[in-house]
Amino acid sequence: MEDPDCLCLQETKIRAEEVDDIEDKMKSLFSKLPSAYHFTWNCSKTKRGYSGTATLTKTKPESIIEVKFEDDEGRIIAIELEKCCVVNVYQPNAGEGLKRLQHRSEVWDPAIRKFLLQLDIGKPIILCGDMNVIHGDCDVFDMKAKRNKAPGCTDSERENFGLLVGGQGNITEEQRTRRTAMVGRPGGKGAGFLDVWRHLHPCDGDIGYTFWSYRSRWRAIKTQKNLGWRLDYFVVSNQLKASIVDLIRRTELWGPSDHIPLVFVVNFEKISATDS
Repeated sequence: MEDPDCLCLQETKIRAEEVDDIEDKMKSLFSKLPSAYHFTWNCSKTKRGYSGTATLTKTKPESIIEVKFEDDEGRIIAIELEKCCVVNVYQPNAGEGLKRLQHRSEVWDPAIRKFLLQLDIGKPIILCGDMNVIHGDCDVFDMKAKRNKAPGCTDSERENFGLLVGGQGNITEEQRTRRTAMVGRPGGKGAGFLDVWRHLHPCDGDIGYTFWSYRSRWRAIKTQKNLGWRLDYFVVSNQLKASIVDLIRRTELWGPSDHIPLVFVVNFEKISATDS
């Protein structure tokens, strides 16, 4: 049984008026755990039963950090704990037909990058959640067929994520139209953040998928092919590089969700003040 110090949930789909009832039910569910939890919620204000995030912690957060950009869909929670800041996100999907790509790549991505860079001047940051982006070519099956056609696989989304954790960064529209090579691969300095899974597992065969559509699961059973996507990430300040112990994919917990849980193990006694 897991007993996490911090539990981050995305796409909760809970309305603000339901929070008290849901908390009571979750506390009853967690009653067998050795620790009680403090709850922090962010519910969508634009649609009922849509989006939403929740962060549960064993210790009461020292503060709830104000997010100074529009988040009416309940997609981000930032809290300060004793030794770090935890940012729980459910990033917008570019949507069917890439209808929300402009919002994702030109509004959301720059806003959250600015927020993280401004926040990363004190305690180290742990950013986690459903990022809805495929960073490296090996992070999804058949990238060649998906590039600039499927949500999360567009050049702009991948390059924006690369600005945080390394990659080629922004390019001009003229360069984009001329380019034929794959982009968004891990590499480069980025903005001082580290993709934990890729740090531990380079694109060497341990692919790290975290999402399988319900349709692709049935196809996988029939074809024995792994038709997954790596959409869920832990990203940390470089200051925490030496503190990383492990990132575990709970592949055995396929259930009602089309994502699997990730368990990040970190040893704060090994924080480096100078690593960059």
